[in-house]
Formats: sequence, C-alpha cells, structure tokens
Amino acid sequence: MEKAGSTDGAAVAKALAGLSFDAPNGTLTIRAEDHQAVVGPTWGKLGAFDANYKVRMLDSVRTFKGEEVTPPAGETGCQL
Repeated sequence: MEKAGSTDGAAVAKALAGLSFDAPNGTLTIRAEDHQAVVGPTWGKLGAFDANYKVRMLDSVRTFKGEEVTPPAGETGCQL
C-alpha cells in the first residue's frame, strides 16, 4: 500500500507486480504476468513430538525452488 500510495486493490496489485522481498522461507517474488507469488515451498514428513517446541516436527525436510515448481504464467488461467 505504501508503494501504491493507496489502498485501492487495483493500485496495490499494480505496485506488487514484479516485487521481490525476503520472507522467512526465502525470497518471494510476485510475478508481474499473473500476480502469482513465486516462493520455494518446503515439504517434510510429520515426525516426532518435540517437547522443547511442544509440536510435532518435520523430518526429511526438502525445500524446492519456486521457479521450478510454479506453473508458467501462461498456464495459470489468470486474467489480471
């Protein structure tokens, strides 16, 4: 909204197009062509309960490159 100078949805979408920023799970890029967030997803198997964090943790964790797993803009069907 700061970059757009507005809270208008169309203005915000235009300001986000092509924007990249660092997120906790890596660099996130908003594709200009379809406004899809391209980020490397993380996958893992649900493992044992960790008493330190009080949750079950992931085992066999893999992170994929967003550019390799996100469909090309022409295949998303987005009409933005």
